[in-house]
Amino acid sequence: MDSGWQAPLMQHVADHIGPVVGIIEVPTPGGGSLGLLHVPPTEDKPFHVLVTAGMSASRMAVPDDVEAPAWAELLLALPPPWPVEEGAFQDAQTAWPLRILASIAALPKAHDAWLGAGHTVPNGDPPAPFVPGLDFCGVLVAPPMILPPEQRTFTRPDGAEVALYALLPLFEREMELKLEQGTGALLKRFDAKGVNDLLNVRRASVAGVLIELLER
Repeated sequence: MDSGWQAPLMQHVADHIGPVVGIIEVPTPGGGSLGLLHVPPTEDKPFHVLVTAGMSASRMAVPDDVEAPAWAELLLALPPPWPVEEGAFQDAQTAWPLRILASIAALPKAHDAWLGAGHTVPNGDPPAPFVPGLDFCGVLVAPPMILPPEQRTFTRPDGAEVALYALLPLFEREMELKLEQGTGALLKRFDAKGVNDLLNVRRASVAGVLIELLER
């Protein structure tokens, strides 16, 4: 497999997110693993950022009639206290964001599919919580808010355009809202409630019967 994707990715992350201090190997379904680049909190971005390293090694099966990058990597931001060392995998309550990031990055190659901005990925059918006691049961693939638009893609020396997407954990009703009213409606609510790339396990759902009744 051509490894020409590695250096441009590392350079882009270092230039626009921060210095990479390590690569965390995370198990993926099927017995494989995927590396996550770890950028610790910086003055500009006071939180951990994890970026997949390997999803863009393979071209995604983007339909011919869709204008979207055929190569991508995913990122997720975690609060400073969140444990991200290898030992974090011993605790399901802290391991789940890392496992989801790696597992979803492996989906396009495993299923000859593609991921792009606006896609939602449920955790099973029907969607089940990622971990007990936490109602997040799916994710939204979205443009990363921690980066300006011009830094959300980069071009490799071989000419391939690579997109960086953020994963935003969702409640079941938020996934339903996105399917019913579109990604724009969900992102508008996120913006109104200050929901962004930084994982907040204490946040409330921005969708629900009571919320929607109050908005009428």
